Amino acid sequence: MTSTRNSTAAPIKDPDTGRWSFVLDLGPGPDAKGVWRQRRQARRRGFTTKHAALTEMTRLRAEADDGNYIVRTDETVGEWIEEWLVSVAARVKPSTVSFYKRKAAHIVPRIGSVKLRQLDSATLNRLYADLLVSGRKKGNGGLSVTTVRHVATLLGTSLDEAVRAGRLRVNPAKSASPPTSRSVDKPEMKTWNAAEVSEFLGLEHGSRYGPAWTFLALTGCRRGEALGLTWADVDLDNRQVSIRRTITAIDHEIHRSATTKTGKGRSISLQDDLVESIRSVHVAQARERLRLGVGYADEDLVFCQVDGRPHHPDYFSREWDRRVKRHGMKRIRLHDLRHTYATLALSAGVPAKVVADRLGHSSVMITLDLYSHVTPAVEADHANVVARLIFEPGAS
Repeated sequence: MTSTRNSTAAPIKDPDTGRWSFVLDLGPGPDAKGVWRQRRQARRRGFTTKHAALTEMTRLRAEADDGNYIVRTDETVGEWIEEWLVSVAARVKPSTVSFYKRKAAHIVPRIGSVKLRQLDSATLNRLYADLLVSGRKKGNGGLSVTTVRHVATLLGTSLDEAVRAGRLRVNPAKSASPPTSRSVDKPEMKTWNAAEVSEFLGLEHGSRYGPAWTFLALTGCRRGEALGLTWADVDLDNRQVSIRRTITAIDHEIHRSATTKTGKGRSISLQDDLVESIRSVHVAQARERLRLGVGYADEDLVFCQVDGRPHHPDYFSREWDRRVKRHGMKRIRLHDLRHTYATLALSAGVPAKVVADRLGHSSVMITLDLYSHVTPAVEADHANVVARLIFEPGAS
């Protein structure tokens, strides 16, 4: 426990205004920037009575003795978030920093000038309401509930850090009320049926992108995981691939990550058709290496450009859109191919835990929640199977 140095300081009355003020020595502790100081002082003025000044002095002494004193500072919300983003960049992935900066862009223009120590839950609630109504750039409508919740999460995390750093006594985000996840209308999931997947892959057979589309359709992998797949992670003899790394786009620049989205690698079994498709890629790449020689930028990637360089994730998705349109297929996003895989697998009776593992979900509950529209039909089929085992024991 820290003891204050000047416990006998007394308030002083201004003869001109009749108001009371004091200067209180609080002893050693962190200053407004978190730097340890041997001596700190609290200055307060404007009290109408001596008793009010003494009451505030007593409160400040108690806070200093308990280690809960917060040094007054004119630091703004915007300044703190900028400082926090710099510090957090050393602890998280670049893609996460980019995500944080995009969310911070919704905060700083609106409440960035508010003093950090004056920030309260009411201000945050007004921010959330404003973002829902007119959060888009140039006032073009509001942000989605999901995006506003992301903003609230960023604020909560950064303000928790402000409390730990001694800039705030309490985190106002904890008593604010961002929109609830229950208010989010889940977008309609667009998927293809098995016949549509088969038709598209047939039309793309022999194209440079065909094997990549086939890999995504039969594994449910994320785009970045497919683009980051290397030959070192492929074992065709044992029909296995290891998903260890990703290639993503951050601020439109290609970024190579040594981990997956969840930070955990996983192994995936390959179907016979997919094994043959990947073998064809290996043969084609061997020819391209010979043809280009030193001009081949070998990064050991399975799915890459003719010269070995990685596909840009954004262009890769645009190529998908172009080819879907060219073939006159029902429009779905490239990411919807992942949803298609999961829907078809669950509909076929593949256990949810197996599907979750192949998708790389951290929990089977995520899979069950995302694809809750599939599970009732699967459950009904399984109920009928059990009923037949009981009431028709001779049935095959």
